[in-house]
Amino acid sequence: MRLLTLLLLPLTLGLAAAAATTKETKLQRITKLAVSSPGPIKLNDKTFDDITSGPRNYTSLVLLTALDPRFACHLCLQFQPDYELIARSWMKSRKDDEALFFSYLDFADGRATFNKLGLTSAPILYLYPATYGPNAIPGYDESSPPIQYDFPPIATQAEPLAEWISLQTPFKPRVYRPPNYTKIAIVAGSTTIILASSYFIIPLLLPALTHPTLWAAVSLISILLFTSGHMFNHIRGTAYMGSGPNGQLSYIAGGFSTQFAVESQIVGVVYAFLAFGTIALAMKIPRMQEPGRQQAAVVVWSVVILCLFSFLMGVFKVKNPAYPFWLPPLMGKI
Repeated sequence: MRLLTLLLLPLTLGLAAAAATTKETKLQRITKLAVSSPGPIKLNDKTFDDITSGPRNYTSLVLLTALDPRFACHLCLQFQPDYELIARSWMKSRKDDEALFFSYLDFADGRATFNKLGLTSAPILYLYPATYGPNAIPGYDESSPPIQYDFPPIATQAEPLAEWISLQTPFKPRVYRPPNYTKIAIVAGSTTIILASSYFIIPLLLPALTHPTLWAAVSLISILLFTSGHMFNHIRGTAYMGSGPNGQLSYIAGGFSTQFAVESQIVGVVYAFLAFGTIALAMKIPRMQEPGRQQAAVVVWSVVILCLFSFLMGVFKVKNPAYPFWLPPLMGKI
């Protein structure tokens, strides 16, 4: 019995060595295919069975897709460039001992595989983890089904896929996107045109841009716009106008916590006329040479300012009925 054991021991060791050699040869063969491919390994029915069969001391991603335009698989065509990008990025940055491979099987080259797996749609991405070796996932063996990737509803797929691989395996692929030279050229050209145009245009526009009247007008318009409640309307999304208790249109909202959009426009116009009237009384009218016209202008603008302030106090009384003050001619009623 001992003699039989001694005779069988070399045979057993030889078979084990041969099996190990077979496994290593398979890894070397797949590595050679990956290195020789510009992107993911292109499979057919035979190589699909070879790369997915166990035992595996490597991890493989297999994309089952349909790239022929006849199948009208828009997601297949959309995902393929990102899949090739992450495969190229991985092959450029991987170390020799990192056995992670990207591959794909087109329906035109693998009809038998699609039928065998019972697939009726594409694309489908399967992850086949290593079943032994340093990168094997605990609890995962040859009888375990592949891990399927769920495509997120976004346009760019490379970065989410890289993150998913990092969560499922010990590998940490990164995506290296090539520079968009078209965009760089457009930005550089546009910048050059703008700078060149500015060199010639700014000297012509500088007197107008630095004129105090322009900035005074811009400042006055901004003040009138924001003091009339324009930002409040945008933040709150107020209605343009409302309706009264009898169904009539209401232009002024009661209370301090709300207002209508048309109310802001009315108040803004009133503020504008008050500002222009004050400017006219302070700056324009004193420069008039004819006393009669000057006196008439003073009377006209004074009446306009009085009426507008009377209107504003009426608006304020609508907002706050307890407000006790008023000015003629409206007497606080609008």
